[in-house]
Amino acid sequence: MEGLEDEGESAFYNPIKKNLASFFKQEQAKDISKEKVLKDDCQLFSRLFISCQNRQCNLQEFFKHENQSHPASLSDSGKLHTCQKSQLVEILEVQVNIPDTEPNGDAIIIDGSALINALPPRTSKTFDDYAKEDIIPKVESYGARYKRVDVVFDVYKKSSLKSETRSKRGQGIRRRVTGTSKTPGNWQSFLRDASNKTELFHFLAEKMCEAETTSTVIVTKGEEAISNTGKLLDAVSPCSHEEADSRIFVHARDATTDGSKSIIIKANDTDVLVIAISVLPSLQELGLEKMWIAFGQGAKMRWIPVHEVVSAIGLEKARGIPYFHAFTGCDVVSAFRGKGKKSAWQTWNVFNDVSETFTNLSQHPTLICDLDLQKLERFVVLMYDRSSATTGVDEARLDLFARKQRPYNSIPPTQAALREHAKRAAYQAGIIWGQATISNPDTSSPAEWGWTQKGMADMLDNTTPYCSELSGTDEVFL
Repeated sequence: MEGLEDEGESAFYNPIKKNLASFFKQEQAKDISKEKVLKDDCQLFSRLFISCQNRQCNLQEFFKHENQSHPASLSDSGKLHTCQKSQLVEILEVQVNIPDTEPNGDAIIIDGSALINALPPRTSKTFDDYAKEDIIPKVESYGARYKRVDVVFDVYKKSSLKSETRSKRGQGIRRRVTGTSKTPGNWQSFLRDASNKTELFHFLAEKMCEAETTSTVIVTKGEEAISNTGKLLDAVSPCSHEEADSRIFVHARDATTDGSKSIIIKANDTDVLVIAISVLPSLQELGLEKMWIAFGQGAKMRWIPVHEVVSAIGLEKARGIPYFHAFTGCDVVSAFRGKGKKSAWQTWNVFNDVSETFTNLSQHPTLICDLDLQKLERFVVLMYDRSSATTGVDEARLDLFARKQRPYNSIPPTQAALREHAKRAAYQAGIIWGQATISNPDTSSPAEWGWTQKGMADMLDNTTPYCSELSGTDEVFL
């Protein structure tokens, strides 16, 4: 210490001045911890692989197992691995000419949840005011342009595959909805609570039917539907669809049989466009000529001609696109890590043999046969390596990791994990979307299609949500 002081240096016990040295920073733990876990898993797999080589084990057998708790290519620490669904919209839009102005139609079907999200209270202080000042005028403006106006709301069920997706939006504060209740200051926070939305949707359904218009207005209220006219609603009510995305097409079918030749669907979701493409051919057989999806908001609004998309991509792809979309990643099914919609679409273009499988699994399948699984394996192999000659994902895993030195999280899942993934995609595409025009579809339990229900004690009353992502599909190979 004396030597330091003699040379004009600060004493050892003097305070150190504040600086920006990296060791004084507190790192953001959330994303870093996820990255660390993934790196640790990859390193563990590499060590297991080296040990397997040194012990002269069967490497082909080694790569048939995930060797960790969650498939790295299909999950984020056991949760869904998401992708940009909107990429598929971009792919489909370039196939057609998008009009500059809003097209004419006989009927318009509106996703009620999207409408409410995009139309928060402006100056209204109560929910009665909100209905009178914001919602009813909107319905009346649609009534001035269309002969029929349908508004379709979501139904929120306790046991739902969408629970995980909705939980990512955060928690809202519970507020009762009555005519005299004050509208919340934070609209988006209010809409995060399912009970709030259910009460709001029921309240607004009644109010919408009071709109002063000569057009027919039909609004869903829970599983039922109500109207401003005496029109029979047997074709749309009651309806067991949970999501407005699919329930919209129950109303589209009813509007078609009611004489509509051109239908506008206002919904800002890729899933709606996918379902529209797949059901349009059957609606055209009933007399529908044109269908448009009003996609986007404000200045970015555009009208996608579904009938032209179907013509551009062909009936084969139109019938198989629901499964393609679910298999490559949607709200309740994981995407493949590092493989977006564009690379998957390009793979479909070069491997047309998978089209029959996509179609089969988009139309209420009862199981996934071995031939369909083989086609899906080959599709996944080509998605990861276009030049690969292997047909199975287990062989491709060995080839890509050992010979081409791909990182562990950049190789395909095992066949066992892929089979469960394929089942989950089949349930969403074939059982839910594949019966979109049926008011009360024949649905089986998600537990039969790759999901497990959280909380064994709660499984008997069927009230707890389903886990969308499997953990380990088989034992660890050591």
